[in-house]
Amino acid sequence: MRIGRARVSRTLVAAVLVGTALAVPCWAWYQMGIRSVEREAEDLLHSATAESSRTAMRLSERVGQRLAAVLRAESARPFYQYSFRYPDLTEDCECAAWVESPIARGPADSWIAAQFQIDPALRLTLPTIPDEFDEIDGRPLGVAHLDAAQLMQRRLAEAILPLVRAARRAGGEAGGGGEDHAAIVPASTDPATVITAWGGNAAEVSPFRWHTAEIDGCPELVGLRSVRSSDGLRVQGLLISRETVEKSFAAETFPAAFLPAEESNALEIVEPVDLRGVQWVVQVDPGPTLYDARERGRDLVGHFRRFFWGGTGGAAIAALLVVGLVGQSDRLARERSTFAAAAAHELRTPLAGLRVYGDLLADDLGDPAAGRDYARQISSEAERLGRVVSNVLGYTNLERGTAEVNPEPADAGALIREMTDRLRPALETAGATLALRIAETLPPVALDPDAVEQILRNLLDNAERYSRDAADRTIQVSVIPGGRGIHLTVADRGPGVDPANRRRLFRPFARGEDPDAPSGLGLGLALVAALASGHGGQATHEPREGGGSVFTVEFPRS
Repeated sequence: MRIGRARVSRTLVAAVLVGTALAVPCWAWYQMGIRSVEREAEDLLHSATAESSRTAMRLSERVGQRLAAVLRAESARPFYQYSFRYPDLTEDCECAAWVESPIARGPADSWIAAQFQIDPALRLTLPTIPDEFDEIDGRPLGVAHLDAAQLMQRRLAEAILPLVRAARRAGGEAGGGGEDHAAIVPASTDPATVITAWGGNAAEVSPFRWHTAEIDGCPELVGLRSVRSSDGLRVQGLLISRETVEKSFAAETFPAAFLPAEESNALEIVEPVDLRGVQWVVQVDPGPTLYDARERGRDLVGHFRRFFWGGTGGAAIAALLVVGLVGQSDRLARERSTFAAAAAHELRTPLAGLRVYGDLLADDLGDPAAGRDYARQISSEAERLGRVVSNVLGYTNLERGTAEVNPEPADAGALIREMTDRLRPALETAGATLALRIAETLPPVALDPDAVEQILRNLLDNAERYSRDAADRTIQVSVIPGGRGIHLTVADRGPGVDPANRRRLFRPFARGEDPDAPSGLGLGLALVAALASGHGGQATHEPREGGGSVFTVEFPRS
């Protein structure tokens, strides 16, 4: 009946505890942190959108007020100033002088692109184009001025005259001429309509109203008013310069445009302009600022994630180190347990032999002639016990760092021949055959005889153990030149080494997983590697062709 309980791996327990302790706070940190930076990113977008909305409202109000001022100023302008020239009736004489209109050289307001009037015969004229004079008061108008004005005249005529014709047809109006002092047309019901007296004549002038007209395929904002006088109905108008309006937006953070409502983009910020009758808007493009806000938001999220993964990675590395230390401690504990069990077994076997043969000799039992064999058996078991103790002490010195190797110039061939002769009888008693091959010429090397003997003894003992079931129990020992000096090789015909175990072959307590493998402490090959390193060389293993293993120890040239 097994006493005690199954042992739970401390490494597994540590991994679960450390993983939980790391995962829960990191998960909470990520959830809280990502929500915080996402809210901050949303606030940036909201702030950019709100700022663009405020800009649109401010520009809409500014444009509305400015256009209202333009309309008031033009509504107050006397209707006769929409001609290039008109008679100056301020002087009390029968032949009045002709004076140039204040707007003959162009609109007084930069937001006005052009001013025009349509006479009762539906002819569109500009106050900047003279009827029959090309200069007034000795000031030439210039060819460029006239060309630009005539081009504007043609553009306005193509766009405005159809609107006026359509309006007259719809209202049953008919243009016509008449005498200068004919009866005055009855006043409009619009309270803003004024009666203007001029030179004995009177005219009914309505206020300007905004309209949208398509000029050269582009919608434009125009103001129109009617003038009824004795000679018929005139329409006077002004064209707003969209380019000038939009130039006034140049200093703004956001790109902005002034356009009809039907042409606005639903994805941008749109604010209507109060124009009473037509629907024009100021459109603000928040794109660049929104893009910057989105990029800053992405940077915030990306920075948090990099910081999070960096911190989590650091914590994970620390956690792995902790689990690794626990695992190392757990492994050492297992190795100590394995070592204690193996050492007990390795010590028990020779001690049992010593006890049996000692009792036979002490009690004078058995064949008296076999006493000498008993003594040899006692000597063999004592030697085996000594090897176990020697390996344990060697490992202890390695762990403490007190193991010393003192190489001196030596004849490697003679030294190893002497050692094999001394070890041969024990191998042959175990049923193995030792074959020695030493090259005739060897380079000079420095060796520690005690260390070399311990190396050779462990390699031979290992070869003998693992070749007990082999058909060929010959152990081949060779000393040949090689590498940086000489190679001491021990080859056997055992089962070889499992490839999965080759990487840890020279580590302490390294043993195969086969339960039928020979017993041992697992310290012999570790001592071989350490003592070879103490000589400045190295120990290696490779499979032997035809089956078995070849262990090689390199001793460098002195």
